[in-house]
Amino acid sequence: MEERRAVADATFAELVDAVRSSLQDASGSRASGLPSPAVPSIASPLARPAPFAGEAERCSGFLLQVSLYMEIQASQFPTERAKVAFVISLLADRALSWAEALWNIRHPRLNELATFLEYIKEVFSQTTSCRSVHEQLLQITQSNLSVQEYAIKFRTLAALSNWNSAALVPVFRRGLSPPIQTQMAIFEDSADLETFINRAIRIAQHLPQHTAPSSLSPSPSADFALPAPEPMITDAYRLNRTERARRITQHLCLYCGAPDHQLTRCPVRPPRPAVSTLHTTPKMTHIPYLTGTISYGSLSVPVKILLDSGASGNFISSYRLAALSISPQRQSPTYHITNIQGKPLGRGLVQFCTPELELKIGVLHSERLSLLVLEEANVDIVLGRPWLVYHQPVIDWEYGEPKRWGILKALNTKQPPNTPQNTGRSRTCSVKQRCEFHTTEVHFLGYFISSAGVRMDQRKVEAVLSWPQPDTIKQLQRFLGFANFYRRFIQGYSLLAAPLTSLLRGKPKKLCWTTEATNAFLAMKEAFCSAPLLRHPNPKSRFVVEVDAATLGVGAVLSQWHGNPPVLHPCAYFSRKLSPAEQNYDVGNRELLAIKLALEEWRHWLEGANHPFEVITDHKNLQYLREAKRLNPRQARWALFFTRFNFTLTYRPGHRNVKADALSRIHSPDPVQDQPEPILPPAVFVAPIQWDLEAQIEDANRQHPAPPGGPEGRLFVPAELRVPLLDWIHTSPGSGHPGSNRTLSLVRQRYWWPQLRQEVARYVQGCSVCATSSTPRKLPEGKNATSGLRRRQNINNA
Repeated sequence: MEERRAVADATFAELVDAVRSSLQDASGSRASGLPSPAVPSIASPLARPAPFAGEAERCSGFLLQVSLYMEIQASQFPTERAKVAFVISLLADRALSWAEALWNIRHPRLNELATFLEYIKEVFSQTTSCRSVHEQLLQITQSNLSVQEYAIKFRTLAALSNWNSAALVPVFRRGLSPPIQTQMAIFEDSADLETFINRAIRIAQHLPQHTAPSSLSPSPSADFALPAPEPMITDAYRLNRTERARRITQHLCLYCGAPDHQLTRCPVRPPRPAVSTLHTTPKMTHIPYLTGTISYGSLSVPVKILLDSGASGNFISSYRLAALSISPQRQSPTYHITNIQGKPLGRGLVQFCTPELELKIGVLHSERLSLLVLEEANVDIVLGRPWLVYHQPVIDWEYGEPKRWGILKALNTKQPPNTPQNTGRSRTCSVKQRCEFHTTEVHFLGYFISSAGVRMDQRKVEAVLSWPQPDTIKQLQRFLGFANFYRRFIQGYSLLAAPLTSLLRGKPKKLCWTTEATNAFLAMKEAFCSAPLLRHPNPKSRFVVEVDAATLGVGAVLSQWHGNPPVLHPCAYFSRKLSPAEQNYDVGNRELLAIKLALEEWRHWLEGANHPFEVITDHKNLQYLREAKRLNPRQARWALFFTRFNFTLTYRPGHRNVKADALSRIHSPDPVQDQPEPILPPAVFVAPIQWDLEAQIEDANRQHPAPPGGPEGRLFVPAELRVPLLDWIHTSPGSGHPGSNRTLSLVRQRYWWPQLRQEVARYVQGCSVCATSSTPRKLPEGKNATSGLRRRQNINNA
């Protein structure tokens, strides 16, 4: 072996010298101006790199091989383009497809080899963060590996961690198996990593030779007698703790001390009676198995299934697995499986697990699960505690089959796909009377929902056609409430219903039906009959939002492309009537408001969509919204809201779309308002109060008709009777000289004339009784006081 290596090194040195001399000759010929002779082709001592198909784990090694090969064979690649082409020739499968796309578009990274190799590393390399490398270093252990295999894995991670030797040595020591750690305790951590690893490898090689004899009794020489036999456990003798621990450590029988069997299989151990002895041994007629099938791909075999609440996992026999021709996957770590008496099941080892298999039990239950392979087991499949906790089935042990999986057993129907699994995982219950299976359409809350979309209930449409014209406020409110339920189906609902909603403005007490209301009522009934089918939105497809704004309202439609050739189908309609302040917006702001309201309505579909969606408007100036440099405060707020969405604005002359319709309580009668009962009994009434002036006013109106346009239900008072009427109302004992507003309210109960308020105010102001009895609104001025000046005294000088 050493001779071959020496010969290979000598050959490699000769090749390097030949390449160096050829390069010197070539440089000398170029310096002298003579044409350089052709360099003889030299066989490369390196193998050509294997094709690279894009595997992440092979990327770093492939780049290293390419770099070494091109460094040795530099004369074969005179240009950077030739080097890149050579690397592309080594690619295959998805890596070749990726490089082909770059080559066709003449990507700039193909101009230099270093740039191209770095690009390959970015695309295909398996990046590992320093944190994950450090975590792996701290978690790696030898377990079942040899010291050499453990050292290789440790060196690989250590090279990526950038840790120094002082930090790596204690980590390597901690990952060794306990016996080797014990032997390595004599060495300090001050040694470098390579020295420490070599010591561990030498100790591992010599460790079995030193520990094997220590597991047995001291080897007797020819001059000594044979050792005394191991004591057996009897009623008169029991093992002490030290002896019991020694036998367990050295895998000896706890009864006789022999090394070739365990306690449960000891041939000299007498049979021990059970705790309670049965005089009659019951005979088990059959084991309560469940019957089912296990499938993998196109193969399917029948199996017997044992439900074991004490089993810690779900197992399959290696015999049954061989019938499916499945290559199991290695399971780490290896499990030792025993029964409740401590005896191994089969070989008692679980080293492999299966890929996902399809398990069917009966006609209702089907699921996919992975099973642990129990070698040489007598039972086909064992479903243990994990499976029972997950499904919680009710088993009828008399017949050996599940008694209840849910409502499907009671229906005795074929199982819908994944229905029992989904209900079991979500821990939900269903009511049999409210479930429908094997149907393509479901009636739910006034809608018909199918795989194609959502449509209206046809019975509701027929009710709309026979709806009579409303005669009262309550009937109109019912119709609008009914229409509002289905408004998502009606295009332009808010503008269509505007004449009807305007009749309810101001809370009127009487319905004033107009011609515009009749036209709107008939148009809405026709719109209900032609309501389209709304498709279910698909988040994986691209959305289209069409918006438009009118003088009184805005609307939008959410659509998606379906079919081949693709056709734009509506998913939802939206409309809203503008408030009086919003109706004062100019055209641009109204169109912008329509976009904002539409995005708010469908933000759960549009915000964070997989693809950029398109907003179609008929206002061309909105295309420059994102490029505008000056925006008013309202537009700035809206523009900030638009940044949450990824969309493009497209100008296209179109129409606004809205959805509307609803239905409820068509035939319910109007509620009858109860008349208030009088407080005073009729016996206390003498006669109604009669005003004498009322007859005079009626006679005057018959001779001179009242002017048109007066309030309904009141009498017009001529000019000559107005002062007597005011005097009678204001000074009557029942009135008591009320103020101006109270007097006006009493007059308006039955009478009217132009400028009624002004004449009432002048009359009350001129009433002498009211003037003397009314309380002044300012403080009294008080009595006159004498001045503090003294009177002049007459002084007689005589």
